[in-house]
Amino acid sequence: MTEAEQKLWGLIRYRKINGLKFRRQYSVAGFVVDFYCPELKLALEVDGSIHDSPEQQGKDRERERIIKSVGLSFLRLTNDQVLHHSEKAVRLIKTKVTESVKPGSPFTRGSSKSKSLVQEKPRGSSVSLP
Repeated sequence: MTEAEQKLWGLIRYRKINGLKFRRQYSVAGFVVDFYCPELKLALEVDGSIHDSPEQQGKDRERERIIKSVGLSFLRLTNDQVLHHSEKAVRLIKTKVTESVKPGSPFTRGSSKSKSLVQEKPRGSSVSLP
């Protein structure tokens, strides 16, 4: 993981964001996303300066389109946001979480003991997305 990914992982792991579980380096639709929240079907990406080129931005848009086409929501953060403005990065994630959950969901309360909306499969079993 990059330095920014490591920092973000420290900010979101152990259900620190509204009691939600995030996974690292998760495979979705033939791509690996930096972080994934199965309860919300939310993919998080942390992008470095390589993503600033027009060619890479085109590839990123297509990748994001494909990932969204299987029913996931998507949030892209920059290395700078994570490394130098981490409180803002966490607020952006919390805003995306709020947009993604239904009213009355246990994840709107920020409890670290919230129950999952989705039954997770045991490790080693395959996960198929709609």
